Amino acid sequence: MALLLSVPSVFAVLACHWLGLVLIRPAFAASLRRFGPRGTWGEDLSLAVVIVLLVAWLFVDVALCAAILMARDGSIGFDQSFLFAVANFTTVGASAPGGSEFWGLAGPLVAMCGIFIFGWTTSFLVDCSHAVREFRQTIGRGPTITKR
Repeated sequence: MALLLSVPSVFAVLACHWLGLVLIRPAFAASLRRFGPRGTWGEDLSLAVVIVLLVAWLFVDVALCAAILMARDGSIGFDQSFLFAVANFTTVGASAPGGSEFWGLAGPLVAMCGIFIFGWTTSFLVDCSHAVREFRQTIGRGPTITKR
């Protein structure tokens, strides 16, 4: 029964990350249009803007995980649930405190969110780097890697 109640939380965190990507994509396009024509440093600055925004949004994802955990188990505060979420977001979910079945299930679910979100973020960054390459070719600077 605990699993059935926890699965919607996973989808809520993934939906939060999707919303972040939807909001970040126009910011990247705007920064590339603004800074890209200035040269390679402008394109790199556009990618840096995306990376900073993605890192900030990852904290939003983890904070949502922490809020869900805190709401499910009212015996801990936000600070403890945030640390738990951070510890499990990039691991296999093995840092669950003892005491209840909920924490044994929550760790792997938070880890599953982290795995999906980091994979999704990586593909988004690859898409952004392809956009920079297309931008370079469009304005006539050509590819950055020459074939021999």
